[in-house]
Amino acid sequence: MYGEYQGATRVTFIEEALPAIRVDAARGEGEYLKTLAQLTGCPASHYPTVASVMHSEFKTVFASNDLPSQVARIDAALRANSDLKKSCPGLN
Repeated sequence: MYGEYQGATRVTFIEEALPAIRVDAARGEGEYLKTLAQLTGCPASHYPTVASVMHSEFKTVFASNDLPSQVARIDAALRANSDLKKSCPGLN
C-alpha cells in the first residue's frame, strides 16, 4: 500500500534530484524518471508512459524554478494521464 512514508520519500527525491529529473525529462528517458515512476507506485509497465508524459509536458512542468510548484506540476502532468492516474497509487 502506498502511504505517507512513500509520499514523503517521493517528494524528497524530487526536491533533491530535480536537476537530473529535468535532464531526463528533456530526453524523454532515464533512470531518474524510472525512479520517479517507482516512487509514485507505478507498475514497471508504466515507466515508459511516465517518461513520455514528462517529456511532452516538459515546458509546463519546468515553467519556473519554484520547487513546490514544480512538484505540483509534475503531479498534475502525471495525473492528467488516465492510465497513470488509475495505475500509480502515489497520484491519488
